[in-house]
Amino acid sequence: MDTGANSADHFIPRKISPNLAYEWSNLRFVCSRLNARKGTKTVVDPFDVQPEMFRLDFSSLFVFVGEGFLDDRLLSDTIEILKLNDDIVVDSREEYVSLYASGIVDLEYLSRRAPFIYLELRRQEISRADDEKVTYIPLPIKVRDNTAEELFPVTGPFLMRTISGFQRGLLTARLFVARRLENTSSLPYS
Repeated sequence: MDTGANSADHFIPRKISPNLAYEWSNLRFVCSRLNARKGTKTVVDPFDVQPEMFRLDFSSLFVFVGEGFLDDRLLSDTIEILKLNDDIVVDSREEYVSLYASGIVDLEYLSRRAPFIYLELRRQEISRADDEKVTYIPLPIKVRDNTAEELFPVTGPFLMRTISGFQRGLLTARLFVARRLENTSSLPYS
């Protein structure tokens, strides 16, 4: 996830264990924004994360605790403490998904730059081919804010009910990419 500069985190904070300040096994390469949010709070150690501990909902691009780990309070605390579902982090995910959805980057790129998104695409068996089930309609839909129904009282609810979560994400991603490429806040109807 690309949410700013990187830094070294003392996983067990120096304030709690000053003797670990120069211990290599206590250092983690992290995003400085999330490192600042962590502070001295306890979160899951990145070295201990297992596949499926977290899951990504492609309709909202929010992170949730994985099905087999719902009782693990540390995982839900980690999501809350690091604010993994705030606009900055979700926007970063949206950019990677949109680049993938539009064909600008491939899975190999995601595996290096956004490994969580890559792993979730693989785990959920999602590919760009899944998008072909939906005809692309350039509608200004804000799926994440659930405002599609407000913007389009007739087409919004129908569209939201007839396509899968990933397809909603792809539709949002296509709009995101198109807006970036056109450098405009609205899309022309075709």
